[in-house]
Parts: sequence; C-alpha cells; structure tokens
Amino acid sequence: RERLRVGKGRIRHRGADYLAYALIDAIVDSYFPKLDSVGERLESLE
Repeated sequence: RERLRVGKGRIRHRGADYLAYALIDAIVDSYFPKLDSVGERLESLE
C-alpha cells in the first residue's frame, strides 16, 4: 500500500514497457500448467 502511495514500486520505476512485459510474462506463465494438462489428456486418449 505504501509503495502505491509513494510510487516506488519496481514496475512504476521501470515504466510502461516493463508493465506490459510483466503482464504478458504472468499470463504466459499461467498457461503452462494448463498446456501440460491438455498434453497429458491428449496422450491418454492416444
């Protein structure tokens, strides 16, 4: 909360391009477990 008020967070310090990178990175990282699950399901169907 303090970082939001003062504006000293890592993302604010590095700018909008880093924010976009961090968001895309988090989204991609969240897809890997789902892709593994789909891959395992496909293997079991074969």
